[in-house]
Amino acid sequence: MVLIHGAYENAPANLARFLPVAREFLIYALDTMGQSVMGAQTQLSTRDNSYGEWVVDTTDGLGLERASFIAASFGAGIALRAAAIAPERIEKAVQVVPSGIASGPMLRMSRELFLPWALYFLFRGKGSLLKATAPMMSENDGEFLAFVDAFLRNARFPSAGPRLAARGELAGFTAPTLIFVTDDDLFFPGDKVAARAGEIIPNLADVVQLYGKHMPSRASRELINRRILQFLKASR
Repeated sequence: MVLIHGAYENAPANLARFLPVAREFLIYALDTMGQSVMGAQTQLSTRDNSYGEWVVDTTDGLGLERASFIAASFGAGIALRAAAIAPERIEKAVQVVPSGIASGPMLRMSRELFLPWALYFLFRGKGSLLKATAPMMSENDGEFLAFVDAFLRNARFPSAGPRLAARGELAGFTAPTLIFVTDDDLFFPGDKVAARAGEIIPNLADVVQLYGKHMPSRASRELINRRILQFLKASR
């Protein structure tokens, strides 16, 4: 099992969200190049298949000819790049609030997210931090607040997330795929992702719609882990 985290996160934090799965499966949690303080700092292009090639090279180094993948947010778009160029390497795929399928409106993101981020740069108060994170969080999360604070103070912003998969690009990707979306995701709206996933992913097992924003709630994460285990164990 290969685990790929979201933008500017890291493998240990991501693994902590999938501990029920880790208790039953051997997981290789990757630190994505250019996206984690614990990995190489070189950012790869998100406009081509560079990150997909990185996944293939990394799994080669781990001796994994074929594996199941759990990928979230930015990491899900990376997994789709791997699916486009090396579909035979993926046994099953789980995508949580995924990039790479459909995106939200830039005007809304600018108004509800980028403006509060800019205000936080100016004022640095707890109140402005809460406003900067509210569009992403389904519920208050102290660890995520600390992460966003460190991110806004220190990180280089990526030029863009992984590009959207083109129609027909995943025609050779036949691995069963389970997707989780949320109904109020500012970045990747659940309804848009669900609709387009049905058009571009050949073996879409299910799209599970959750209530909340881009960062699922604790209750949603428990459900996600249960459904992932059911999915991975089916026809095992």
